[in-house]
Amino acid sequence: MPSEHIELEVSPDGVAVVLINRPSKRNALSFEMVEALQEAFDTLQGADHVRIVFLKGAEGTFCSGMDLDMVSAQATHDRQYNEQDAQALAHLIKTLHELPQLVVVAAEGFVAGAGVSFASAADWVIAKADAQFRVTGARLGLNPAHMMPYLVESMGVRNARGFLMSTAPLDAQTALNFGLVSEIAEDDAALQSAMARLTGLALETSPSTVRAIKETVRYVSQHKRDDGLTRELVKRDADARVSDAGREGVKAFLEKRAPVWPID
Repeated sequence: MPSEHIELEVSPDGVAVVLINRPSKRNALSFEMVEALQEAFDTLQGADHVRIVFLKGAEGTFCSGMDLDMVSAQATHDRQYNEQDAQALAHLIKTLHELPQLVVVAAEGFVAGAGVSFASAADWVIAKADAQFRVTGARLGLNPAHMMPYLVESMGVRNARGFLMSTAPLDAQTALNFGLVSEIAEDDAALQSAMARLTGLALETSPSTVRAIKETVRYVSQHKRDDGLTRELVKRDADARVSDAGREGVKAFLEKRAPVWPID
């Protein structure tokens, strides 16, 4: 990786862990770290053997957003520079959201700015009880527009609006109530247990079907609920039933054995 502060490890059975490792700065992101995360996500995009992706921060903190150098650069450079910088961040979050695997954020400690973006774009968020979520852009005169499609999808329009406009911090329970968090882990042991449980579940599923489900959910969210959408979904449903994965899954269920998923 091009940054010492971003680590990517993949186990032989297909469990990937992306670690934001800059605890001295509460895992705040530098320019180089954004580039390194993009490289990591691009790598995982084409990693067919990877079944689940965990994104976490080192030493009890997830991510406190952008570091002071990045914030300072935004304030002193022209619009073209800032548009390119915003594009890089928007592309990073979009890539994470569109990874074909189950993407899980392990949210601990301070979760701010880009950390909230990652959480909102993930498929599942495990928050330790000490997690605190906050976006303070409005206090700085900044509009965090890049995260809004994912934040609105996870929290709903009213909660997202109030969260961003007030800049109020959300504890883990409130974030769960708002839809930003999927489950709460009381301590480190519970967090590790939740990660192990999700890993076990992910390794039982069909990789090609997980990709298809994720893409179909995204398709549904972007299209009007009409007869055209119904026809498309019926087609996808039927395609799955006659696919190699669909036939193997049903056969294994009837034979009371573990399925042997086809390799794409």
